[in-house]
Amino acid sequence: MEASASYPILYGPYCLKTNGGSPTKQFTCSVLKEINTTFIKNLPMFNQNILNPSTKLSDIYAQAIRLAFHDAGEVDLTDSSDQLGPDGCLSASPDSKGIIESTSYVYTLIEPLWQDNCEYLTRADFWALIGKLAVESSANQLITYQEDISLYLINMVAKIINNALL
Repeated sequence: MEASASYPILYGPYCLKTNGGSPTKQFTCSVLKEINTTFIKNLPMFNQNILNPSTKLSDIYAQAIRLAFHDAGEVDLTDSSDQLGPDGCLSASPDSKGIIESTSYVYTLIEPLWQDNCEYLTRADFWALIGKLAVESSANQLITYQEDISLYLINMVAKIINNALL
């Protein structure tokens, strides 16, 4: 499934399965397991089939973590109607460059996965979950000499988060 051109990420979450409505089904452990399996366990398959062959898993992890951060962190303190938190939307700000373009993994990988599961959870919740799964998965990767620095940094963040939670 491709992200709908009619409902781009900048204009807010639109679940095609609920015609833009709220999630209609209960989020269960089996749904979480399916999302985890699809996003984490099948990344090499995505890499071979729909992504640029030169893509590294660290690129996907980095975009997923950045997406969760930008969703939660884009607030306007001067606007009293701003909900001040994750809302499943991204701004067109230059700070979002690299995650709002139609060629980003947000559009080509993450949005289609949310559309497959949007009757279970909001896009804001999904983005937070994907960020969590990316941190956990990247923490389990071994770093080799050839891998880039972004995976190393993601692993360091994961270790700090894991230590803080213990």
